[in-house]
Amino acid sequence: MGVRPPGLATECVRPLPGDEGKAALLGDLLAILLRPYDDMGASSGRIRGSVPRMGVGEAAATTLALVVHELATNSPKYGALSVPIGTLDVSGTDQEENLIMAWTERSGPTLKPPSGPGGTEASCWSGR
Repeated sequence: MGVRPPGLATECVRPLPGDEGKAALLGDLLAILLRPYDDMGASSGRIRGSVPRMGVGEAAATTLALVVHELATNSPKYGALSVPIGTLDVSGTDQEENLIMAWTERSGPTLKPPSGPGGTEASCWSGR
C-alpha cells in the first residue's frame, strides 16, 4: 500500500501574505493525510470529514500530521476500516482559539478491554 509519510503533508503549507508565516487549510491537510486510506478499494467513500475552514500553522501541521497518520494507519489494521462496513468520521469545531477534533470510528470490530496493566488514554495537546 502506498501510504504517504506525514512529512509530505507539509506540501500544502504555503506562505501567508507579508511576514505572517505559513499555513495550510485544515480540510486540505486532512484530505492529503486520509486519501491513501479512502482509496483502498473496499474503504472507498467510507471516510468523511467535516472541519471548519481555518488555517493550520507550519508547526501545528506537522504535529497534527503525525497524530492523524498514527490513527489512520491503525484503523485499517484494528479499527473500523478493518471491516467492510466500518466508517470513519473526522470532525472539528472552532471554539475561540482552540480546535476541537473528533475521530469517530463506527461499525468496527468489538473492542476488548486490556488484559494486563496499561491501556490507552486520550490527551489534549496544543499545536500552536
